[in-house]
Amino acid sequence: MNMGKLKDIPKIDRPRERFLEKGADALSKSDLLAIVLGSGIQGKNVQELARQIIQKFGKGFLNITIDDLRKIAGIGHAKALQIIAAISLVKRFYQEGGSNGQTALLLSRKEENSFQLQNRRYIGNKYKLADWIFSILEKECSGNSFMDIFAGTGVVSARVATRFKGIILNDFLHSNHAVYKAFFDKGEWDREKTYHIIEEYNRINGKDLKDCYFSKNFGGKYFSRSSARIIGFVRDDIEKRKNDLTEKEYYVLITSLLYAVDKIANTVGHYDAYFKKVLVDDTFAMRSPVPIQVENVEIYREDANLLAKRIPADIVYIDPPYNSRQYSRFYHILETLVKWDKPKLYGTALKPAEENMSDYCRTTAKDKLAELVRDLNVKFLVVSYNNTYASKSSSSLNKITHDEIAGILAKKGATKVFEKDYRHFNAGNTNFNNHKEFLFVTKVK
Repeated sequence: MNMGKLKDIPKIDRPRERFLEKGADALSKSDLLAIVLGSGIQGKNVQELARQIIQKFGKGFLNITIDDLRKIAGIGHAKALQIIAAISLVKRFYQEGGSNGQTALLLSRKEENSFQLQNRRYIGNKYKLADWIFSILEKECSGNSFMDIFAGTGVVSARVATRFKGIILNDFLHSNHAVYKAFFDKGEWDREKTYHIIEEYNRINGKDLKDCYFSKNFGGKYFSRSSARIIGFVRDDIEKRKNDLTEKEYYVLITSLLYAVDKIANTVGHYDAYFKKVLVDDTFAMRSPVPIQVENVEIYREDANLLAKRIPADIVYIDPPYNSRQYSRFYHILETLVKWDKPKLYGTALKPAEENMSDYCRTTAKDKLAELVRDLNVKFLVVSYNNTYASKSSSSLNKITHDEIAGILAKKGATKVFEKDYRHFNAGNTNFNNHKEFLFVTKVK
């Protein structure tokens, strides 16, 4: 009898592992409930069961009873007690805390309406490696300015932000650029204003909305039909409000939407495909970003090789894509939400026409890296690299080898290599044994 336990779920999808790696903020309500439940019921795995419970009771979840839960087919006294006991424990602490308990409750609600930069699913995310990278930078490099030329999630820049007077972030994806503008940009921003707009969006019921571009294409696939209607409505509304928003406020709302979408997407963490025949999470909720404190920041959305020719820095961190997986294709839905150009879509994955395709994902990768390194006007080069070049999967196969990178950097100056055992984000079923992360540090001649 298959009861759908957490250990039976692929590792990349297990809420326990994601909780330990990224914290509670990276999980949806149904993910957290799945951890409490531990296992599913006959014919329904634990994540499907958790989603059903959250969808059924919604905002009234904290007031449910054992009898309410027993009305769900397959749930017995044991499962019902697990949930009710957890709810009762939390309520007891608040009740016994008196006024302090009420204050704690208000603070917890505020926390629920915010998120951290790292609270997203992204291939190659360096959040778990950021401290290690920073420790090597501190020891091996010097200077006042830091350029993150393939910034991705931006977590490395966030980690070093207090160390450098100037931070330069660059990424070619529209969605990553929007995230940087929300978290790092020092523009004018009325937090209460955006907070109240987000609260307004979170009160919307998708059943009250008509179908739109987003729900017609992605509803019932990447998202529930109801959530897809809300997502499309919110994106339209943000655009209508644009003239009444500062640039920072606009990107705060866009980024809040992107993170809300990422949390409930019916995927393994990218948009190359979606799960079929599963109960889609229907708990759409936006949150406000917690800004990164940085003294001076410059934000670009340019070809890294072109930017390298004109922007100097003391230290540049280089973490390009190394295999054939194009990030603009993996995150096409997020790209569409930022541009909001409502493109014609193709194929099962419902992707638009190709755009922002990286030469680092092609056979030209080695030549592009050599060109980048040659043109950079910096004192130190810091290059991240992982050993998936030994992968059996053609899509995961690196376009540049370890030795080729070492050879390219040697022409620029003396290079040290550091390594760390690390199991990276794997979006597929490829098994990477003895996986390591390497960091090349070159002191320019």
